[in-house]
Order: sequence, then structure tokens, then C-alpha cells
Amino acid sequence: MRGLCQAITLALSAMVLREPVLAQEDTEATYMLANWFPYGWLDQGKPKGILVDIAKAVDQALGDTRDYSLAPVSRVIRSIKSGEYDLTIIYRGAKLDRQVDHLLDVGCIRSAVVSLKNHPVKSLEDLNGLRVAYSGSGYFVDNFLPQLDVDGLEVANADIMFRMALRGRLDAFVIDDAVLQGYRAGIDQTRAMDADSWALFAEPYYLESLRLAVSASREPGHEGLKKRIRALADNPVFLSGLQATYDQYGLPWGTACLHLADN
Repeated sequence: MRGLCQAITLALSAMVLREPVLAQEDTEATYMLANWFPYGWLDQGKPKGILVDIAKAVDQALGDTRDYSLAPVSRVIRSIKSGEYDLTIIYRGAKLDRQVDHLLDVGCIRSAVVSLKNHPVKSLEDLNGLRVAYSGSGYFVDNFLPQLDVDGLEVANADIMFRMALRGRLDAFVIDDAVLQGYRAGIDQTRAMDADSWALFAEPYYLESLRLAVSASREPGHEGLKKRIRALADNPVFLSGLQATYDQYGLPWGTACLHLADN
């Protein structure tokens, strides 16, 4: 009997000691997010953006506090795959799905083709024969570009795309609704365009919606944190805060296509 009591005491002690270790592991987990306006950018040296605000909403719901680093998308992917950083918020995709763990869907953003009113794009086929700009990788490049006959141009950021289109050097360019609304709403005054410039653009042609997810490195560790993040799919306070974030960025439909049961 004495031996049984000692075993129970040791087991309980191990459980008590284990909780602080898990909590410490959780707080040490690090975020790296995309430096791509309006997903993430530096404002007076401080990270801002949709992804930053979503990450803050996640941490607030968990009762955690974390720092957020920004980097180009390619580096974000490398850092999460290698385990240099633990968490990110990124689009789901066939290539990435095999290399990270998607923990929690947090929104759906539409991919958009932006063109000018003097030559509006109203279908995918309308892009054939046009000079079209896009980022060097991503959903459009992987899934649509191979089917098209375009004079394609890889462009580093949306600022340049807008300027090139207004100067007649592009017929169309591919961004997503978050980027489009970020510029349209003038969230960052250094990127704001005047009403006369906006009047030259046609209504965007939307391709498909892509799911945005809180994702984690597959390197061992932070299993308790991953479980807690997954549980937020059923947390009404978190979901309300998530909707408020999309409303702030002019994307009230950002959570409309979430299928929470899939998380």
C-alpha cells in the first residue's frame, strides 16, 4: 500500500510540474508573417497588418503575448518548414500543405484580376494576349498561368503594379481582394491613390477564394499550443474578434466561406 501511495504521489507531482513547462513552451513559440501590404508592413518600426491583427486575436483568445516578425513570403515558408520559426498565417496550397500543419482556418480571400476601364477583363480568357503582371509564385502562377498565353511579368509588389497600369505599361495584374481593398481604403496614406486614378480601373474579375490558416512548423514541439489554437474554431469571442478585423480592412466577407468543422 505504501508503494502504491508513493507511485500516486510521484504521478501527481509530475503532472503539476508538467503544466509550467508546457506554458513556457507556448510562450516561447514565435511568429513570422508575410511582409506584403496590407497583410503585414512596418509603420514607424512596428508590425501592422491583417495577419498581425489576426495573430494578436489568436494570442488574446489564448491569453498569450508574442512578438511578430515580418519577412518576404519565400523566407516565411523556408523558416516555418525548417523550424526556425514556429507559427505563421498563410494561404493553404497543395505544395505547402505537405510541409506545414494547418491548425485553424481564419478566413477566405478572393484572388482578383485588376484591369483598366478602356480594356476590362471579364473572364480568364480575356487575359490571353495581354501584358499581365503577377507575383513570382502563388495560386495564380501554379493554377491559371499555365493555361494562358500572356505576356507575363513578375513584379515585386502591388505598388509597382498599380503605377505600371496607370502609366499604360500593363493591361492587367493579379492581386487579391485584401490588397485591392487595402489600397482602395487608404489604410496606409503613403500608398493612397486619388479618386481620379481609381476611376480609371474597371471592376475586378474574381478568380477563386483561398483559405487563410494559422499554420505551424512540423518540427517537434509546442503540441499543447497547437491543440489550443485548433480549439479556437469553436470560440465565439475569437470568431467575433476575427470578423471585426476583416471589417476594419474593408473585407466584411472575409469569414463567410469558413467551414469550421474542417479544422
